[in-house]
Amino acid sequence: MWVKEGKNFTVEAYITANPHPMKISWRKEGSTKLLSRNLKLSLQNIRREQAGVYVVEATSLRMRENNTTEEVTGNTTVNVVVKYGPGDSVKLSPNLTTFEVDAGEPLPLITCSAQCEPACRYIWYQYYRTNTDRYRGSTAVLNLGNASSSDVGIYMCRASNNVIGDNFEGNVTFELRVKYAPEIKSVTLNGYTGNPYSESFPITVTSIIRTYPNATITWAISHEKSLNSFLPLDSRYSANQTMTCTYDCEIAAILTVFPPLCTDTGNKYSVYATNRKGNSSIKTTHYSNTIACTPRLANNAPMNQTYRTCEGAELNMTASFVSVPGPFISWYLLPNTRKYVHHLEGRVGPGTYTKVFYKTNYHIPVMYRHLFGTYLVEANNFRGSIAKTYIRVLKNSSCSDESTTALRPVPSVAATLPPNASSSKMNGPARIIMGSAIAFLVFRGYILKNYNI
Repeated sequence: MWVKEGKNFTVEAYITANPHPMKISWRKEGSTKLLSRNLKLSLQNIRREQAGVYVVEATSLRMRENNTTEEVTGNTTVNVVVKYGPGDSVKLSPNLTTFEVDAGEPLPLITCSAQCEPACRYIWYQYYRTNTDRYRGSTAVLNLGNASSSDVGIYMCRASNNVIGDNFEGNVTFELRVKYAPEIKSVTLNGYTGNPYSESFPITVTSIIRTYPNATITWAISHEKSLNSFLPLDSRYSANQTMTCTYDCEIAAILTVFPPLCTDTGNKYSVYATNRKGNSSIKTTHYSNTIACTPRLANNAPMNQTYRTCEGAELNMTASFVSVPGPFISWYLLPNTRKYVHHLEGRVGPGTYTKVFYKTNYHIPVMYRHLFGTYLVEANNFRGSIAKTYIRVLKNSSCSDESTTALRPVPSVAATLPPNASSSKMNGPARIIMGSAIAFLVFRGYILKNYNI
């Protein structure tokens, strides 16, 4: 007969005899203790130790022919099976609560056992931090092989069975710690949406690092245009971290840059960690940052420039700006600011938000007298203020009169007529011939002078 542990159990014997039994007794097999003197055997709150074979014995007194009596005894047995769940009997062999090992070392076989009727089923789970669990096996023996960082955590053996329609279970746990080199789990540019950041607000980067024991964190800048993939940080950067340690340590490392500058555009951020067990690999943010700004003169670019040259010479003028997005750059010869003499369009194209430095060059093949003066160069990306620089172009005092007149504009025909000639007395063809001749002579003089003919 089956009975659930903790329940009350009653069994009743049915006896046929003539005459009626004068004596009935219940005992447990192997024991002389009398449990009952009537047909019923009642066991209250039965325990597993009470399982076994119970014997009921009945004795009648018979009269013989010679008026003598004799006792006649009969008996029968009942097998009482007490069923129970594992309760708190679950245990481990070897008996562990905490186990620490270096990564790569073999872990012992760990056996889970429990007292169950019927026999228990066993399942192993690994718990790692909050709400993270992993199924590790459905046998009593846990075999983890060689230790690695993925093995750290709390291990639980769950023993369970079904007792007459009710499920019972019990468990036991141990903690496994593995000493290993740091591992960078993630590095993220916070707040990235694809839109530019502002120079007015800090930018933060967060990295999650797992390690045991504790690790030292190093940040750096990575830029695709730099030959050095691990550039040092400047004084605008600060780093801090928080750490929680249980069976290993999780570090949340935060890098902050303030103020960010548009010259930081294109930067990615890299991190690595080191402890007594070794070094992590270097991990870099997936996205680079883009910081918008109004145009400004590039670093080390002079606010004002002065060029000295000679009339007739060639002149190259340059100005450099920083701008994200790209600017429209215009050159004006003062005082006329209504019409530019040269321009550079940086507002369109694939590099509008990835290019930072813009260099504009105004090339004058031949300097004429009217081209001397002050030039205004403006850069405007229509996000705010306009960047300006002034360039003065002066005649060099070392220029000779010959060099300055060699490439003057060709004089008008009237100004080059002989003294005894009057333009009013010459007809149209004569004026054309005379003008052509004078122009030819001037041009020939230019060739003879400049090419040493």
